[in-house]
Amino acid sequence: MHPLRLRVLPFLFSRGMGSTWQRGLQHYQKAIVECGSSMGLEHAQRVALLFLKSEKNHQLLKWAKLFNSEGIPTCSLVLKALVKHDLWRFAISLWCNGVNATLSDALVEELMSKSLWRQSLLVVERLLESGPCVIDDSKYVPLSDLRELKSIPDGSELALNDGFRLSYDAAFMPPEESRNTSGLAHVVSEVFPVRSQWQTAVTILVSLSEQSVSEKTHKQLLELAAAKAVYFGERLDDSFLWIMNCSFACNSRFLQRTLFRISVLRGFWKEAIFALEKLSFFDTEEIPSLCLHDFCLGFIKDYESGECTELLEKFIFAISRSISRVQSVTVLDEVLSFFVRVGADAAILKGEHLLVNNKRKTIKHDMCFNKKLVRSISDIDNTASLLNRRQWKFALSLLKKMAETEPISDREKILSRAARLSLDNWETGLMFFFD
Repeated sequence: MHPLRLRVLPFLFSRGMGSTWQRGLQHYQKAIVECGSSMGLEHAQRVALLFLKSEKNHQLLKWAKLFNSEGIPTCSLVLKALVKHDLWRFAISLWCNGVNATLSDALVEELMSKSLWRQSLLVVERLLESGPCVIDDSKYVPLSDLRELKSIPDGSELALNDGFRLSYDAAFMPPEESRNTSGLAHVVSEVFPVRSQWQTAVTILVSLSEQSVSEKTHKQLLELAAAKAVYFGERLDDSFLWIMNCSFACNSRFLQRTLFRISVLRGFWKEAIFALEKLSFFDTEEIPSLCLHDFCLGFIKDYESGECTELLEKFIFAISRSISRVQSVTVLDEVLSFFVRVGADAAILKGEHLLVNNKRKTIKHDMCFNKKLVRSISDIDNTASLLNRRQWKFALSLLKKMAETEPISDREKILSRAARLSLDNWETGLMFFFD
């Protein structure tokens, strides 16, 4: 038996094994340490997952050294667990022993979550210095995604796929342990946040994207590079051509948002409409309001000058789908007037016009409420009586204020108690004022 296996044994008899993760570790220690079962990548990944669920425990270091001594390839989950347990020095050392770009993102991601940006930058520098990543094929088995197999019943492919990847994919990271933003992209943004540093940031981002990183990380690095080149570097033409030729641009909401901005600034109305339709398909909240305002006014001006007349129908369709993002009454008035002039159906715009005006009244009402410095529960109740059903957010804020205000009469005590009970359920809270 390997000497490192013997040193892990005492943990078996440490304090109570009450929690699930401790019982899981106990199982692996009995199987691997006592019985001497063979170890593989799956064991390392499952042990790391158990430690990710645990509080700080330096037994993880012994496990990591054991797996390393047995020739088991380093995996993202072990690196993440080491950093979480403040063993980041060993995590970086382990990663540096066989620099692997596919694992670097998880390592940097966890380092950045601990605000260890200097250490994160060291990993980035080491990765760039190493050149193309070379992986030992004998340790990393080629991966085919089980979700592509049609023979797998619906609903079970995700669990089967995760189990398969635990055994063969060292870069595997379950959704609950991963973050939406790439760690490599995050560290570049943090280290080079200033507009004047955009060229350095873009150069590093592009260089990192050329490493053997995951497809998701590759896309996020290039999305950020394009955004910095446009918003900070104002390299509109170069970025426009790159996005138009990018293989994943159509499915990237970030690149479509960047393309929309470039197209509006350059007056490329066909491309602007295309990007706007894509963003509407993803989610109307993805559409930048200020840029949409410029788009509306710019297109209308050019159309009435005799340009882009062939795009009128597409413009009307795109604006009708995204009109909720027009938050300026002035712009909305202009678009509504334009629809009437060209004979388009303006019903949806009129409805939105009413909503925007109502929102402005709500904001003014809120400001008046704050200026009055309402002092009693009765004052709040009287103010709430002026609300209509569209002002539900303001109603809930009044309810919260009522529950926090000291009652000064028996009637107010009743109102205060009812308000506190209603706060537990937003539907009941709205009924407090509206029913």
